[in-house]
Amino acid sequence: VGCILGELIFGQPLFPGRHYFDQLRLIVEHRCGSLGFLVHEHKLAYPTISDKSLNAFHRILAQCTNYHPKPFLPSDSIIPNIDEAAFDLLDRLLLMDPHKRLTAEDALQSSLFNNYRKDAGGEPSSEEAFQLDLSPYQLSDIRAMLF
Repeated sequence: VGCILGELIFGQPLFPGRHYFDQLRLIVEHRCGSLGFLVHEHKLAYPTISDKSLNAFHRILAQCTNYHPKPFLPSDSIIPNIDEAAFDLLDRLLLMDPHKRLTAEDALQSSLFNNYRKDAGGEPSSEEAFQLDLSPYQLSDIRAMLF
């Protein structure tokens, strides 16, 4: 969600990879310093795994992804000249640790969305149910519209 919000704000990807795995590599390198973060997370998920196995896992990751560890870059070096509320929200949505990352509910409480809230009553609701009739279309037509 953080990457999508960044693209909406800047009109281009924050981490423009050549393909999906390269984009994931860029995200991890910029937010964690290196793919070594995955080794640490693996150790937390499987505490009985040996250090020897973790080191082997790290070497395999390095060979498979051909990465070169980079120093951690704080978000403001990736996304300069941004509104403070937007920066805070983006920074907290781009956290790699899912336990520390904002939930959708918490993210919606950001002051960035103050202008979009409907007073204290919450989100407005439609008086009519939304209907989407795709029956006139073939599956190939729908795919063409989406992609």
